[in-house]
Amino acid sequence: MTISLITLLTYAFDLFLILIFFNNTLQHRKANVSWYIFYGSYCIMEALLYASETLSGNQSFLLTLSVSFLTSYALTFLYQSPIRHRLFSAVSFQFFAILGESIFTMLMGVIRPSIFSIDEPSLFVIMNLGSKVVLFLLVLLVSLFWHRKFSGQNLNYHIFILATPLVSLTVMLFTPLEDIINGHNRTFFLCLYVTLALLNMLNYWLLVKTFRQEQELHRLRQMETQIAYQKERYAQLGAAYKTNRRLIHDTKKHYFILQEHLKRQEYGELRQYLQISMEDIENTYTEINTGNLVIDAFVSNFKNIAQTGGIRFSSTLQVDPDRIPVNDYDLCVVLGNLLDNSLNACQKNAAIQNHIALTVTVSENDIFYIHMENTYNHAEKPSVRQKSDFQEHGYGIANIRNIVEKYHGFIKYEFGDLFSMDIIIPIIDVKKRLHPPLNHPPVMDGFK
Repeated sequence: MTISLITLLTYAFDLFLILIFFNNTLQHRKANVSWYIFYGSYCIMEALLYASETLSGNQSFLLTLSVSFLTSYALTFLYQSPIRHRLFSAVSFQFFAILGESIFTMLMGVIRPSIFSIDEPSLFVIMNLGSKVVLFLLVLLVSLFWHRKFSGQNLNYHIFILATPLVSLTVMLFTPLEDIINGHNRTFFLCLYVTLALLNMLNYWLLVKTFRQEQELHRLRQMETQIAYQKERYAQLGAAYKTNRRLIHDTKKHYFILQEHLKRQEYGELRQYLQISMEDIENTYTEINTGNLVIDAFVSNFKNIAQTGGIRFSSTLQVDPDRIPVNDYDLCVVLGNLLDNSLNACQKNAAIQNHIALTVTVSENDIFYIHMENTYNHAEKPSVRQKSDFQEHGYGIANIRNIVEKYHGFIKYEFGDLFSMDIIIPIIDVKKRLHPPLNHPPVMDGFK
């Protein structure tokens, strides 16, 4: 009875392993596959594998391997993946399963070679369960590196997730299997094997759940940071809007006074008032006037901040506001983060005259282009590895990258005498393009 329970646990462990492996390698389950069909298919697969091994008496290796491969490959059809990926996953799982059995047998032969002289059916069950622990360790290693699934976690997380199968494998290898087979403390050691197998599954489930909770908390913290950032940016837009409203109100007042001077034919006073009004408008009206509120407000605001901090700021803005392919919200994130990052870099570089140059253009080739360059502290110049990970550091760069990819564009940056970043976004909307694609009429049969 005990051996039968351990056998069932071994098959449950095998189901657990192939589920983890396919979820990590194939990842995307088909949308039309329900929860019942998905997990029910895994249970049917294990039942077929159990039936094949029982009928063959565990003597036909090729039959068992064939059934295992075919059922595993059938499970890959539950996922939305190309056929080559599904085939590779099914073959690789069979390879790791055979490798797990070979490794455990080899280790057992080195540590406890005497057990192989014992002819006892229970030995096969115990060896099978031990090989599943080795397979679990192999599956975890593959999962850690496949698509860098757990790359966001620190070293302690990797240690915790690998520690349980390693400790379990060590205990299994040094357990006196002769006592189990001869009946000495059989119940205790069999319960130990069962407990270790269950502990591996439970520990993995808890760690993955913890990992997903941390991911969710990280996402929420990122959203909170971005919301706070957007509040600040919209406050700047609001200030620019109020300035424009005040300018419009003052202009109406100027027109009223000019009209009164004309009625009274007070031309001297009119000339003097016009001169004063022009000077006031030049001091009040922003020299950044592209027609896009986000660009005008941000560039004007950061120009004032840079000049106050002794930073030379220059801008080249050649923009048709009707052709910008990015909505105002996303443009707010991109420009705000770019200008913030350049300003912070200059403020950390107090040794020389700092400079920020911004270019925003909409070209005749239907390209929206942003170029930012600024001085920075060369002592903080990142290494080669840090350059490759540069876009992963900070919410700002990550948000810029996400928005640029959303509009099918790309980013290029360079650390030279100046730090520079180029953002190129194609104008896809036909209504905003100067050169829309030609719509060729369909070719009718019999005509050219």
